[in-house]
Amino acid sequence: MVRIHHLAWLLLAICCLQTACHTSPPPDKPVRIVYHINYDNIHRQLSALRSIGYQLDSIAGQSHDIRVVLHGRGISMLLEPDALADTRMSHANATPSMQVLVSGLKEQGVRFFVDRHTLKEARIDYRHDLYDVDAHDLVDDGILEIVRLQKQGFQYIKP
Repeated sequence: MVRIHHLAWLLLAICCLQTACHTSPPPDKPVRIVYHINYDNIHRQLSALRSIGYQLDSIAGQSHDIRVVLHGRGISMLLEPDALADTRMSHANATPSMQVLVSGLKEQGVRFFVDRHTLKEARIDYRHDLYDVDAHDLVDDGILEIVRLQKQGFQYIKP
C-alpha cells in the first residue's frame, strides 16, 4: 500500500510539472525572459539569437519583455572585427550576419545589455568597438543584472 501511495504522488508531481511546462502565460501577462550569454562561440551565439526569434514567433501578439545579458566572452557577439586587435578578447563576432540578427531582434523589442566590468577588463570602448551599443545598454555587473531580473519575475534561459 505504501508503494502505491508513493507512486500516486510521483504521478501527480509529473502531471503538475507537465502542465506547468506546457502552459503559456495569460495573454494579458507579458512574457518576461532573460537570456544569459557568456561564451564566444559564434555558432552558439547565432543559434541563441535564432532561438529568440523563434520564441518571438511563437508568442506573436503577446506582450513581452525579452532581454539578453552579455558578459565575459559573450561580449564578442557585439565586438566589431576591426576592433579586436586593440582588446583582450580572442573573438569579434559582430559580422554582418550577426548584426542582421541583432538588429532584427531589437526591432521586435529585444533589449541587449553589456557588462561594464568586462568592457573595462577587455579594454573595449563601447562607443567605437561594439555594434549598436549605447550608454543605456550598459550594466555594472552582468550576473547581478540577471539575478535582479529573476527577482522581478523574468525566466532565465542559458542557450
